[in-house]
Amino acid sequence: CVIYPGEVATPLLKTRPVPPAQEDIDRMLKPEDLGRTIRFVAEMPPHACVNELVITPTWNRFYLGGLEAPKS
Repeated sequence: CVIYPGEVATPLLKTRPVPPAQEDIDRMLKPEDLGRTIRFVAEMPPHACVNELVITPTWNRFYLGGLEAPKS
């Protein structure tokens, strides 16, 4: 299974060229959301296959145009 997560609120976000605002981070997926998703896939019955799964927060900056390019 391939799991495509949207933005996840981890400390790594602060290292981006343009770190997201705390308000945006608060709306992102939490690490435990991905943990529950991975467990769900792992516990599927042997006759079922989840080929890929896209999980994003309901407020998604990629679709709303909220991602900024680094300033030069």
